[in-house]
Amino acid sequence: GVAAVACFSLIVVGVTSIPTVVARLVVISVVGVGVSSFIIIAVTSLIVAVTSLIVAVSSLVVTVTSLIVVITGGVTASLTSPVVVVITTRLRGFVVVTVVSIVSGLVVVTVV
Repeated sequence: GVAAVACFSLIVVGVTSIPTVVARLVVISVVGVGVSSFIIIAVTSLIVAVTSLIVAVSSLVVTVTSLIVVITGGVTASLTSPVVVVITTRLRGFVVVTVVSIVSGLVVVTVV
């Protein structure tokens, strides 16, 4: 009598509580999947950002290095090129002659 009623009510309570338990499990699993996918997406986008940053920095380094190489190469080539050497030699001679003539002129003027 009483035991049968108790068992029956337990069964009814258990059966009626199954959907809520299942619903809770579904909610938990959905939230978990959402959170984990969000974390995965965030981590991947972070990795992508870091890699693109590394690529940008390395390309910047390459650009700067090639620029430095070009500049130093250009400067060395222009300094060692025959035309520049001839020009600088002529210029040096011209400057020396001019300075000497000015100084000698000043000396002559001050002496006179």
